Amino acid sequence: MENIYQLLDKIKPRPGMYLGKGSISALAQFIGGYDYAFHSLGIDNPEMPPFHMFHEWAAHRFNWYESTAGWSHIILQECEGNEARALDVFYQVLEDFKRLIPIAITKVSIQPENRAFYEARQAETRQLFKLNSDEYTSVIPDTLFLIEFSDLFGYYIYEVKNDKVISIDRRYKTKEEVVKRVKADFGENLNMVEIVRDEVERLFKKLVMGT
Repeated sequence: MENIYQLLDKIKPRPGMYLGKGSISALAQFIGGYDYAFHSLGIDNPEMPPFHMFHEWAAHRFNWYESTAGWSHIILQECEGNEARALDVFYQVLEDFKRLIPIAITKVSIQPENRAFYEARQAETRQLFKLNSDEYTSVIPDTLFLIEFSDLFGYYIYEVKNDKVISIDRRYKTKEEVVKRVKADFGENLNMVEIVRDEVERLFKKLVMGT
């Protein structure tokens, strides 16, 4: 089974064959269909690094404040609307992204007091927006992993329950910013342990690929 990077390598020399034309917008539509096919069949096709982070990478690469526009729109705007040129730039930016690696991981074990804090926050939200428990519920993780990436890319939060990733939070630019977010959700008292450097890559692969 091909992962997204193997497929993109095939498309690069012959975009017309796969996309109909050399266009970053056509590529984005193609990838959207590719992702939909896997999700609709319930098939996981993990990649290293995870391609879902490419939106944030494009924003980081071009100094955009946020990534909500999506990688294709970011690159296309940076190329002044030139679809063919934007496709070429996409592949340049992709090569840099594929070298991205985790360089540090902080493990946060969720204690009973953290769980109680989180549940109290949920109750406040339900009351504020007049929601009942069926309308507003979320699974509480038992472990968080704060993952720092190379190239000053920043941090992601991986939420894990029963050894399975249940949520991946967006990129945070600094350690202070990501810790502040976790404290806002789970309280000030956190059980935080730094993963030894030799174990960082292995643990990240386990989180992403289940290996």
